Amino acid sequence: MRRRRPIRWRRWLAGDVSIGRDQPRQVRRDFKRLRNDVARAARRCGERWHVNSGYRSFEEQAALYDKYINHGGALAAKPGTSRHNWGRAMDVSAPDGRPVGESPRRRGALARFGLCLPVPGEKWHIEHGNTWRA
Repeated sequence: MRRRRPIRWRRWLAGDVSIGRDQPRQVRRDFKRLRNDVARAARRCGERWHVNSGYRSFEEQAALYDKYINHGGALAAKPGTSRHNWGRAMDVSAPDGRPVGESPRRRGALARFGLCLPVPGEKWHIEHGNTWRA
């Protein structure tokens, strides 16, 4: 496999793009790979994208799930089942504030780097893969 040159992801991404060193190595590695590929897609579009939500701890996910179940909040997975808990998902918006999945050009850039929008109705939830449901 050809080694990719390093990317300056801070130039192409803003927002929640960090993960604590206290997380397991594989979780950090998966998140870094996802972050870099999303930054490459943003660079391909010539834009700076905003990460609204990247890695989430179990406590953060539990709070979101509780809000979803008990208070009519946005759709949220059970803690431990969300790909955000494992550093394998990001919620991303474009510079105009709209989800990146609304633009065919941005969708093409995501696909080029092995990214997809696998959750129906969520044009902002990005993961590695080839399942396009949004």
